Amino acid sequence: MFILEYIKNPRSVGAIAPSSKYLAEKMISDINFKEAKCIIEYGPGTGIFTEKLLSRVKEDTIVILIEINKEFYNILKEKYGYKNNVIVLNESA
Repeated sequence: MFILEYIKNPRSVGAIAPSSKYLAEKMISDINFKEAKCIIEYGPGTGIFTEKLLSRVKEDTIVILIEINKEFYNILKEKYGYKNNVIVLNESA
């Protein structure tokens, strides 16, 4: 899916493959989840980092996902749109 979306619009897709779960865990390791009131993820793709973030945030922490690619946005909306603390936007920052 990443390669197809990259070919269709290379300016809206930052990678041709999703990040690994190991990389996602490493990237979020310094976030202070106890104190975080709002986390913004720009370009979450299909949600590899999002999954890790949501497994660690408090229920009252707002998580805003900003995804410019419509296909990835639809995936994120389906996966996480029902959560009260998650806002999924099909926008550009």
